[in-house]
Amino acid sequence: MEEDDSGDAERPLSTVFAVLDDPDCREILRVTTEPRTPNEIADLCDLPETTLYRKLNQLTTASLVRKQVTVDSETGQMTEYVRSFEGVAVTMDDNGEFSIKIDERERPPEDRLSDLWSKMGDEI
Repeated sequence: MEEDDSGDAERPLSTVFAVLDDPDCREILRVTTEPRTPNEIADLCDLPETTLYRKLNQLTTASLVRKQVTVDSETGQMTEYVRSFEGVAVTMDDNGEFSIKIDERERPPEDRLSDLWSKMGDEI
């Protein structure tokens, strides 16, 4: 099996298929069309916190959800998660090999800047 992805992250077919096969992961993807905090996601999906963080980790590893850290003047640092794709296509070539293409969502400049600041903060 080979993979064809347009982003920088590695997305093995088995990883993407596993999270898309999981009902809890699909529900998280459904509610993260806009940035949401873990508490908001847990409430909307009716998931316990430990399950939620495990599923968010799986979705982040598959590059289907993006973690964003923002700073709010009232509450301080806030972590949010947002779905990072518009669509997923699986194809099979003439040799029977599967490939996957994930159509990335357009990211506004402020999100890219936020990611840059988050990475810098992690390195300090």
